[in-house]
Amino acid sequence: MKMAIFSDTHGNWAAAVRSLDLSGDFDWVVHLGDTTDDAEFTELALGRKLLIVSGNCDGGGKYPRSLTLEMAGKRIFICHGDRFHVKAGLGELYKKALQEGADIVLYGHTHIASVEELNGILFINPGAMKLSMESLTMGILQIDEGIASVEISDVDLLLNPTVD
Repeated sequence: MKMAIFSDTHGNWAAAVRSLDLSGDFDWVVHLGDTTDDAEFTELALGRKLLIVSGNCDGGGKYPRSLTLEMAGKRIFICHGDRFHVKAGLGELYKKALQEGADIVLYGHTHIASVEELNGILFINPGAMKLSMESLTMGILQIDEGIASVEISDVDLLLNPTVD
């Protein structure tokens, strides 16, 4: 199972679509909120459904604030992260992961890409795609035979490869 993970696109849905086009096939594409309109534009451009959760900049509550799913033999908790105060650390999110029985947690909100393992739980923040960011990033989660691996992909390099 291969999953593309985006968060905090804040209007930059075109970069998300282009990076998905250049990255190959994915079984799932996840948008972790801020801005869910971008996720909808991405769905239309790709002609496929995304897993979407709302973030703190997504008023109206059209999408759930979190999801817990079983995929490829792993329990995955998906949220934006703001409600767990992730800018101050992973403590509250870790407690929620334990409550959910999660093996993997996907979150955003901080705009900083991060992959951490805490007591056997894998926490993945893909960073942000916001145009004003110094570096645009996305996450790629792969689960093969029960083993999870993660890559944080530099979207700038993907979209603008250097020619030697």
